[in-house]
Amino acid sequence: MGTPSPLLELTRPWWLLGLAALPVFVYYFYRSLVDFTRWQRTLSLAVRALIAVLLVLALAGLNLLRPTREQFVVFAVDRSLSVGDEGAKAADAFVTRAAAAAGRNRYAVLPFASEPGALQPGGRDKPAPAKTDAATTDKADDEGRKGTDIAATLEVAAAAIPPFYVPKIVLLSDGNATSGETLKAAMALQGRVEVSTVPLPARTDPEVQLSAVNAPTQVQQGESFNVEVVVDSNHDDAAGRVEVYRGDIKVADQPLKLKKGENRVTLKQSLEQGGLTPVTARLRGYRDTLLDNNSDFGLVYTAGKPRVLLVESELDQAKPLTWALEEQNMQVDVRPPRGAPENLAELQNYDLLILSNVPATALTRLQMEVARTYVQDLGGGLIMLGGDQSFGLGGYYKTALEEILPVRSDFEKEKEKPSLAMMLVIDKSGSMGGEKIEMAKDAARAAVDLLGPSDKVGVLAFEGENFWVSELHPCTDKGFVLDRIASLEAGGGTVMAPAMEEAYETLKGAVAKLKHMIILTDGVSAPGDFEGIAQAMASDRITVSTVAMGADADQQLLEDIARIGNGRYYVADDPAQVPQIFAKETVTASKSAINEQPFTPSLVRPTQVLSEIALDDVPFLLGYVVTRPKATSEVILATEAGDPLLAWWRYGLGMSVAFTSDAKARWAAEWQSWPQFSQFWA
Repeated sequence: MGTPSPLLELTRPWWLLGLAALPVFVYYFYRSLVDFTRWQRTLSLAVRALIAVLLVLALAGLNLLRPTREQFVVFAVDRSLSVGDEGAKAADAFVTRAAAAAGRNRYAVLPFASEPGALQPGGRDKPAPAKTDAATTDKADDEGRKGTDIAATLEVAAAAIPPFYVPKIVLLSDGNATSGETLKAAMALQGRVEVSTVPLPARTDPEVQLSAVNAPTQVQQGESFNVEVVVDSNHDDAAGRVEVYRGDIKVADQPLKLKKGENRVTLKQSLEQGGLTPVTARLRGYRDTLLDNNSDFGLVYTAGKPRVLLVESELDQAKPLTWALEEQNMQVDVRPPRGAPENLAELQNYDLLILSNVPATALTRLQMEVARTYVQDLGGGLIMLGGDQSFGLGGYYKTALEEILPVRSDFEKEKEKPSLAMMLVIDKSGSMGGEKIEMAKDAARAAVDLLGPSDKVGVLAFEGENFWVSELHPCTDKGFVLDRIASLEAGGGTVMAPAMEEAYETLKGAVAKLKHMIILTDGVSAPGDFEGIAQAMASDRITVSTVAMGADADQQLLEDIARIGNGRYYVADDPAQVPQIFAKETVTASKSAINEQPFTPSLVRPTQVLSEIALDDVPFLLGYVVTRPKATSEVILATEAGDPLLAWWRYGLGMSVAFTSDAKARWAAEWQSWPQFSQFWA
């Protein structure tokens, strides 16, 4: 058979279009004005044309391909535990002999087990690979040798062969692949790379392997199910047994006679506890060499009673809803707000989180962030129930929880609602620097955002003296007030009485049906007649609430001022709580977020969820919190005024629900005696 002739190849043939420029040289040959003889001009034309042709051929990627018979051989050597000492020695001997006969050919050795190892090049001036002591390798790298992936090894070997050689792979293995699709990988190389095999003897030591534990992925609580244990053995053995554990508890111990090859045994089990349970099988007492492959497990999810976490501000008011859910075969845990989970590991044990009249000021930022992640990323459910401490009245405006709710905590004030004049008296002393003053500014902005066009707001700051940030100003021009708030900076001492008195005089002269003051400070003020001022405010029907930011504030004084002034007193351990407190105070003082006129719900959007509820016979509800639905939410039930009563939407992987009335005696007293009360909530 003759030697094939060399071939020319163009890798970028479109560059040959550049030869179209040659006639330009001929044109200038005849039109040239240079004073050369004809033979000189002809030589110049030829040289220029030659340079142009060579340049175009270079750009077109002209290559001269010469045939070769030089091989590049990859020896893929199985180093898995299933290849015994005898097989390892046979593989090393084969590679050594092949390397000695390589001549001008090149080769590389690719050891592999559960995954391919590092490629070891050889050939020509490179020495043959050193022999491997199988026993030593067993000790040094047992973890990486507990499997055999021939398919991945073939792919890596083919990719390692450089171009311009005759490619070949020699596979030295016992053929016992534990992962990958070997035949599919080999067929993918057909026509491109020649693959040869050298069978290696498998180890003859007695070996038993627990190959699989087959169990259903989901069962009902108390339901019987089968656990199938698959055991492979290279010898007959009747001396051992199979143990099955449910979690850490042994639930079965059964003798099993093994025959050479695959063995299967089926055991019946049941689970009484809900959740995810590992079912583990272990082999004991068999003649065996490798003990690491004698156990395996399967995961079984038990769908038991749905678990509900009810967070309630007034624990004695949680009984009606708790009994209703338990009557519908649900497991309910009741906690106060401080017991709300602060980590996902705890919250993910529940199918649903219910917040019943819980103010945002009673929850930490971490608790709210965990609840949002629970709904968004873990697919959990959230229901917020109404009350005088919920939604806008709870200070949820612009919080992480309001973000996931299907309704908004701000609202449009009705025209007949009373106008409000509110003064924000803010400590701007030196101790309020940094995060504190920024949170105070955010709180003032939140308060202004929530006021209606008929309301008025003023911001007075104090240190050693009083500073008007913004005098009492109509909320028809909120932008002016917000711009003034942005200029607030900290510095100076703490003298609160003059600021409190000046704010009182301002409110006293204001024209509004409701008048309210919020005082924020983080320190101890110079002495003053605080109780007298508070008493005078109460006499003029001006309410005052106080916020102590941190433990250094004069908490007793602030509490007394709020008590005398018929307001509310708050302690903000974290500056980030202050915007929630101001939002809560603003909505509460405006008396616009609660509608306590009795009404019967009306169905806005039919849903399969309520298909068995007789909504025509539903009793009166005595009140609700006014909210606004978000754009993509579904309003299912509405009030007679058209406000949302029951609304939901999907948020991330989970669902969130808003029920703006309550499930307690205040607004749902008639509902608690309704025959379908339990069914509705379930």
